[in-house]
Amino acid sequence: MVRYVKQNFLYNRTFHNTETLNDEALGWLTLTANGLPHAFTQKDPHTEWLIEQPFLRPYSPRIQKAALLTYTVRKDNTISYKGNFYSLPLGTYKGRGTLVAVSTEMDKLVICDS
Repeated sequence: MVRYVKQNFLYNRTFHNTETLNDEALGWLTLTANGLPHAFTQKDPHTEWLIEQPFLRPYSPRIQKAALLTYTVRKDNTISYKGNFYSLPLGTYKGRGTLVAVSTEMDKLVICDS
């Protein structure tokens, strides 16, 4: 869909401001995108949308709690996460097999004892 809009509506169009572009886009939708029958189905998109509209529900994102992943602590008290090394407090490494739990919250990396 994005490619269709880029190649048919936005191609060689001068951008002045958002309001003008929105007005032009609504006019383009009426005349071109929603006004012409689809090449394969031969159905008018606007008419089909009116038929489907009673069955549409508003989008509500589902927030999933980030899963805790465990990472092995290296001898120098660091972990490797996505190609970067992160330092941990001295004494975190307690021998072979020491693990820490890693999660991301917003834009922060949270590392805690597993």
